[in-house]
Amino acid sequence: MKNSYEPYESVTTEISPPEFGSCALIQDLLPLYLEGEVSPGSRDTIVEHLARCERCASFLAGAQSVRAQLRRERTARDTVVARDQPTRQALSARQGVASMLALLILCTLGGTATLLLGIGLDERPSMFPAGALLGLLATAGLVALARRQGGMSLPRWIVLLASIALGVMAVAFIAFSHQFGIALLGMLLLALAVSGVWTSVFQNDRVVAG
Repeated sequence: MKNSYEPYESVTTEISPPEFGSCALIQDLLPLYLEGEVSPGSRDTIVEHLARCERCASFLAGAQSVRAQLRRERTARDTVVARDQPTRQALSARQGVASMLALLILCTLGGTATLLLGIGLDERPSMFPAGALLGLLATAGLVALARRQGGMSLPRWIVLLASIALGVMAVAFIAFSHQFGIALLGMLLLALAVSGVWTSVFQNDRVVAG
């Protein structure tokens, strides 16, 4: 009885070592080929190899597909960024205005706290605790506002705390001195204090240290 089993030939062709080495070299050069950074001679060699090597041609097609996908994603991301840029700028402007208003309010609270402390020391001791508490709240608020703008380094701490102390002294000179010269000096010190607080809160460490 004739065996119905028919031997079959494999259609898989074994890649010879020289050809495999050539494929590895071509695939290493394909990224440069895609970017147009190979010499004319190397380009001709790559084109000739791709024409007769389906494996490397498929490798190239995959690389081109990935490259095109990355380009599309980058274009889409740039489009979204460009479209949202006005919104981000408007939001940043609003945040800047809110921060400046917060700084003004905190400085006003600090000045009020100084007045209450002065009145408590001079006339009504019951006002002293309220002034001390309000001063601590104003100081904590300024520190929190400064930390929100960036990390607090030693120079920023020094400038902020020194400016707050200078502001307290300036308000005391203005409010409790009966001499024009001392009051004028207090105004000058107050301007320096406000400038120092502004710098320590809104400027980076390089500006503060410099």
